[in-house]
Parts: sequence; structure tokens; C-alpha cells
Amino acid sequence: LQSLPDEPHHPKLLDFGLAKLYIDDEGGEGEPTLTKAGTIIGTPAYMAPEQAAGGTVDARADVYAAGVLLFELLTGRPPFVEDRRSDLFRSHMVEPVPDPASMRPGLVLSRELQELLLTALAKEPVDRPADCKELLERFDALPEMAARMESGAIEPRREQTLIEARRAPPKPPPPRSRGALAAAE
Repeated sequence: LQSLPDEPHHPKLLDFGLAKLYIDDEGGEGEPTLTKAGTIIGTPAYMAPEQAAGGTVDARADVYAAGVLLFELLTGRPPFVEDRRSDLFRSHMVEPVPDPASMRPGLVLSRELQELLLTALAKEPVDRPADCKELLERFDALPEMAARMESGAIEPRREQTLIEARRAPPKPPPPRSRGALAAAE
């Protein structure tokens, strides 16, 4: 919103260069275009594998980007960090999703949250929720303590994939002291 003399809340739409028009394979010859089909447009750290490959994208690419953001909120960094853009694209397309808990000492994720991350960050679009509405429904269904920090953990765990972490037995939540329960009442 922009404040103008006659309108304090004037909406202003900005073009961030992400608009994409193209001619499909069925013709449309002579129509103006901004980019050609197969052009990769977006922020590389959040690109779905099909987007990084220049393929067709739909709402499931947004689900992937939301999964990257969730991963980053849990760990402080995206799942894939590379110096070269081509290496980053390759990581999105073929590398397994790292286990967030192995990247942040003390982080413990429930199996349900691990599953949500795995499906949101699935390499194949058909393996992801159909859209962000479905992803949000799954997110809202997570248990209350889906992610927590354990105190006293200072060393990172062995780096592993999220699939390997799901195979490990779940850690129980820390016991609550009687005093903490009384304070909560």
C-alpha cells in the first residue's frame, strides 16, 4: 500500500519479473510473449524439481515452495544450499531431503511433521498434496508438539536424510514436572 495525498491506502501492484507468458505447442504464432516455453523463472532455493527442470508447473509447485519455507523455519536454512545455481537445481531434482533435526541441535520432529515435510518436498508432483489448501489442512492436523527443542543439545547429529530419520524410533516428549503442571493450572 502506498500513501497518496488523496488516498492513504492506495494499492500498488508491482511486477517482480516473475510473470510468464508463452505460446503453447498448439500454435498461437505471432502472439506477443515475454518468455518462451521451458524458461525457468522463480527463486532457485524454493523451486520445485519440475520447475527447476523447465517443465510444466501447477499448484503443487507452490506446495513444494511452502515445504521449503517450512523446512527453513524449522532449521534456519533451506534444505538445499549450493554455490552454483545448476547444482541447486540438481539438488532439488535428485537429492534426498535432509533431516531437519540433523541440521539443528535439539530439534525433535513428530513422525507426522516428518511425513508432512516428505510429502510437501516430494520430487514427483503427484506425490505432493494437490494444492496449498490441502497442505494447510494437513498442517492444521499436526499434533500440538509436532516440533520441539530439547534442552542441553549442543552437538549436531549425524547428517542424514528425512527418510532415514523417519525409520528411527520416535523420541518421547520430555517428562513434565509436577510443578510445571501445577503452574499450568
